[in-house]
Amino acid sequence: MNVCLVALDFHGWNCPSGCGFGRATRSLGRALTRRGVRVTAVVPRALGQPERCVVDGIEVFSFSPTRPAEAHRWLREVDADIYHSIEPSLLTHVAQRARPARAHVVTMLDPALDGPCIGGPDSEPLSLAHWLRRRYYRMGRRVRDAVASADLRFVGARHIGDEVRRLYGLAETPAFLPRPVDVPAQVRKASVPTVCMLDRWEPRKRPELFFALAERFPEVRFIAAGSAADEAATWVVRQRWGHLFNLELRDPVSPFSRAYAELLAESWILVNPAHRTGLPASFVDAAAHGTAILSTVDPDDFASNFGLRAAPEALGEGLSDLLADSRWRLRGELGRAYVADTFSADRSVDAHLEAYRSLVGGVEAPAPLAVAQMA
Repeated sequence: MNVCLVALDFHGWNCPSGCGFGRATRSLGRALTRRGVRVTAVVPRALGQPERCVVDGIEVFSFSPTRPAEAHRWLREVDADIYHSIEPSLLTHVAQRARPARAHVVTMLDPALDGPCIGGPDSEPLSLAHWLRRRYYRMGRRVRDAVASADLRFVGARHIGDEVRRLYGLAETPAFLPRPVDVPAQVRKASVPTVCMLDRWEPRKRPELFFALAERFPEVRFIAAGSAADEAATWVVRQRWGHLFNLELRDPVSPFSRAYAELLAESWILVNPAHRTGLPASFVDAAAHGTAILSTVDPDDFASNFGLRAAPEALGEGLSDLLADSRWRLRGELGRAYVADTFSADRSVDAHLEAYRSLVGGVEAPAPLAVAQMA
């Protein structure tokens, strides 16, 4: 079977560590390759990147964002059995035009296109031109038509299903299809209370709420792995909060790295202060490591079931509650069991392959195209 992932983002290629869509694309691709599926990906490239390379066994074919004809050429050339769009975009439309007789699948992850100020009153507003351009690429008529024309449609989080149906004018709510997550056989927690945050240090993520917790709880170890929009903004954050002896301000860590897994393994609690979100990959990854979740939002009831949901002004009380009598440990273990049963790589890939085979049946993988390995 040959699956082509159609995406605007691919982690480690054209998006940073905090890019959820890019993480979803790469996670699915590498999990499928482990099962012997030939996986290609067609994505935009940044300046200086090669046209073709291999990442985690995924053959990446890139195109200039200003030359959509390149995308059309690659989408025809890979000649996949399945074209799977990870978050629909104009590229979904191009894929259907390039190979109309092939099977097309779409997974919606986070339809966050409510208006120029995306994410709530604490977010950085987009310019109207930027928002209109973004809406055209992700929600224009051709994109909506492409979603409606897809052979199968899924969502990456249950709570967005009705919103997706409304936004794309679908007759039915798309089914839930979990992304693959590696669940470690065992984890070793830190000997002292350890709390982490893995979001970017940007206004819409509200990192100051996390830093304020570190100031309020000197007996707890806090780790913030991330950065701001640029070096200057990152420097401001470090200058403002770096004096706290119990706060470690670390550089961003790749979710595909050992350092990322080790951070989640030692952490007792993951804090998410963001105003709105889909189902963050960090929630699922944290739960896979038995880490409880303290969040101001509750997508798919993750925080309330596997940690605690708290209003922004009540995060301190929420943290105290989870730390009391080791409540975090029970919540974390509940999350770990749920993720193992729902999101584990084997279960997720089985679900994807079942969907693919319903469209094309059993198809042998063709010989791979010759491309250069990415370092």
